[in-house]
Amino acid sequence: MDRWEVLNKKMDRWEGMKKTITETLEGAMHEKENRIKGSLTSFQFFLIATISSFAYYIVPNYLFPSISALSFICWIWRDSITAQIIGSGRNGLGIGSFSLDWTVISGYLGNPLVMPFFTLDNL
Repeated sequence: MDRWEVLNKKMDRWEGMKKTITETLEGAMHEKENRIKGSLTSFQFFLIATISSFAYYIVPNYLFPSISALSFICWIWRDSITAQIIGSGRNGLGIGSFSLDWTVISGYLGNPLVMPFFTLDNL
């Protein structure tokens, strides 16, 4: 079976990277470290980075979903059902709505930073 086996070079890179990540996390979690006064241990840094990453994703997506679709049309004509249908970016057509959420901005054309502005402007 060994002579028919094809080795994929990308898999070799992934195995090496996986080993490095595993060793780094195990070292941060289990090694005893002498903490210098005023500095962080590896585990404390890992914990702060994990909590910060969690807060970075949970706050916009679950606590403030209204920043994903802002519409001036709905703000101007609050009592008009037609204006709500036309302007609402969440439940309507989304005409005139804009977003402050990067996932919504990049969801339409992919990442807008990849293409030059004149290319995006001509689409």
